[in-house]
Amino acid sequence: MIKTVIFDMDGVLIDSMNVWLEEGYKLLKDLSNINALESVHKDVPIRARTIINDLIEAGYSEEFCYNLHQTWRKNMKQRYLTDIKLKPRVIELLKLLKDKKINIALASATKKELINAVIKHHGIEKYFDYVISVGEVGKDKFHPDIYLSCASYFNTKPEECLVFEDAYHALMTVKKANFKTIGVYDEHSKSLFDKIKEVADYTIHSYDEILDNLFFIEY
Repeated sequence: MIKTVIFDMDGVLIDSMNVWLEEGYKLLKDLSNINALESVHKDVPIRARTIINDLIEAGYSEEFCYNLHQTWRKNMKQRYLTDIKLKPRVIELLKLLKDKKINIALASATKKELINAVIKHHGIEKYFDYVISVGEVGKDKFHPDIYLSCASYFNTKPEECLVFEDAYHALMTVKKANFKTIGVYDEHSKSLFDKIKEVADYTIHSYDEILDNLFFIEY
């Protein structure tokens, strides 16, 4: 029986991953750094630090790279609050879970100030009982700590928690830690969706697939 549901944010609740790519490419396209441009197509936003490190290794100053990173995040905050939308039927799903008295957590690689701004902007902050970022935990989603923090907060076991994620590496992490999983399709990670199908307990292309069938709460 599922007692706690844990959501990622980017690519799961909101359609933001391609915007991270777009904003990153705008900043990097004039730098003529192939490694950084390749990275922006693979890793944004989870490994943004890797992209900055590529630039430092290519000879750009740490001050320049820091300022670029800050500009990237500032631009993204503006986009979060203007043209980035919730995925269809997200609010219906959150309401359903709340009505079922299921704990709801948000665990994201995005900075906490941006998480708070996004959920407030969309009017969904009231649905989350616990919100945490990898920055607060001190480890990224290649480690289970952020998910274990959610389980611990609600005094639930990993096997009593269901995690919604769109990232292959994050799904690998939670499966190894005995969480139940739903892999969410996102355009950004579509090239890995076959691998996601292999590791996730269930996969969905949209929330239509589960809102009319509450199997995921019972299993």
